[in-house]
Amino acid sequence: MRVLGFEGPAAKIAAREGLELLRATNARLAVFEKTVDEIRRILAIYENKLGTAEGRRSLRPTEVTRYFLTERYSPADVRQASALVEKQLRQLGIEIRPIPLRDPRFTRDETTLTQGLTRPDAPQADPVEPRVQHDVDCVAAILTLREGRTPESLDTARAIFATTSAGVVQTVREWWQASGEPGLPPIIHYIALSNAAWLKRPGAATDLKVRELTALCAAALRPSRATWDRFVQHLRRLEESGELSTDEAIAVTASGLTDKLLSAVEDEDGIDAGTLDDVIERVKAAYRAEADQRVALAEAHAALQAEQRRQAELKVLSIADFCARWLARLAFTPAFLLVVVGSFTELPKAFPGFGSVSREVPWFSAVAVAGLSVYALYHDPLKGWRRSLDAWLRKKFRARLLGNVVET
Repeated sequence: MRVLGFEGPAAKIAAREGLELLRATNARLAVFEKTVDEIRRILAIYENKLGTAEGRRSLRPTEVTRYFLTERYSPADVRQASALVEKQLRQLGIEIRPIPLRDPRFTRDETTLTQGLTRPDAPQADPVEPRVQHDVDCVAAILTLREGRTPESLDTARAIFATTSAGVVQTVREWWQASGEPGLPPIIHYIALSNAAWLKRPGAATDLKVRELTALCAAALRPSRATWDRFVQHLRRLEESGELSTDEAIAVTASGLTDKLLSAVEDEDGIDAGTLDDVIERVKAAYRAEADQRVALAEAHAALQAEQRRQAELKVLSIADFCARWLARLAFTPAFLLVVVGSFTELPKAFPGFGSVSREVPWFSAVAVAGLSVYALYHDPLKGWRRSLDAWLRKKFRARLLGNVVET
């Protein structure tokens, strides 16, 4: 879960650099298919609960929960992440293997181990939790892969189960020692494994320990389970009394600021209702400030878009008017040419038999008729027709070009 990024960016970076360090020490990385199924089972729980307010409130305050809530994951987002688990693991160079068949010659007392890993408050009549069964199966798989060998160091261990759960590591170690088995236990904490790898190849990951320390500090800044449970109960009471809406309660729960504020007041003597109310009000104030900032940015963006659209429309209207004006003039060009050509070719024929001086008269007449006709096209009834054509073309060009601007 950590290497896939479901516990936040700090833990993901540290875990992935740790994998690279392990490869540098010639370790082979693998994950059991059963572990992939367990990851998908956990993600399915989040997929089912993130869709409702009651479901989000019922989630345990784990690192995964905080990550999904603060990143505003929807059920569809979790479903997509679940579908990409195997692909991402392979991209990280982690081999996916089937879990080996149990061999009673190599396994140990699994009943006692199961009892040790089961939570004390779990009903005895209920079946074994999937989480517990997964850990028992992984321990049995490691012992099967070792085939009865009792390695004294990691270099000769052949296989070991690495986990980030300190409680599981302690329980398995105590079970291993109680059984009287010698050698290296079948389980190790991830930090202990990365420490051993770093001591062998410190130059391969110079920043790894700083990254891991950053991840540990981020986890240490989270409030305790007791504080978180009390805070959630307080939110529920406020919601039931109507002082807080369901949406507000969910927003306060999902805020990253809530963890910081609860951690800050956790060290003080006594966390009463007034302290929790103060935390809620500060988170709500932060949300309001963030909302006001988003509204201001949205308004500024809308105003900029409106101005850009106005400038684009003015430019389009100018182009439409220019095209309509010259197209209307072009439409009357044949009439101009017909009047001019007709005047210069036909009028001289109307004055035959005149002397040399009188030959100039038809040409002057033709020029006069052509000029008057062209003037009539612009300033007489024909001018109104041209204007009507100009207005009609302008309307069509504007509608077409402005429609393209809206679509763009």
